[in-house]
Amino acid sequence: MTSFNTTTRALIGAALFALASVPSFAATANDCFELGDPRCPIEAAKADWRSLSHGTRVAPGQPIVTGDGRRLAGSEINYARVLIDRAGEACKQSHRAEALTSVQEAQTLLHRKRRSQATALSCGIVG
Repeated sequence: MTSFNTTTRALIGAALFALASVPSFAATANDCFELGDPRCPIEAAKADWRSLSHGTRVAPGQPIVTGDGRRLAGSEINYARVLIDRAGEACKQSHRAEALTSVQEAQTLLHRKRRSQATALSCGIVG
């Protein structure tokens, strides 16, 4: 019975060590993944942009309404792509903080709340 407990403790310890050594999936200023890496926040922003624009530039005045009720103008979607491109270039040049700032700004632009929902949240109506 003692050998079972020792073996069990060794396996649990090895599993905990393996989990502790896995890098976090949250992007920080120190993380600048390869652009093909699925954890890369730039690739995630690019996928969001692609789903809204279908991979092409959108007419600046064209309204886009998403399934979750967001209303975006074509100019916002086009500017998000500019920010994503800036983030990609900054990442290639190892300017990690700049890359993260640009990609976060693009994500904020693409995922902003509807005005009525944001107003309700700020007034404490929706929680």
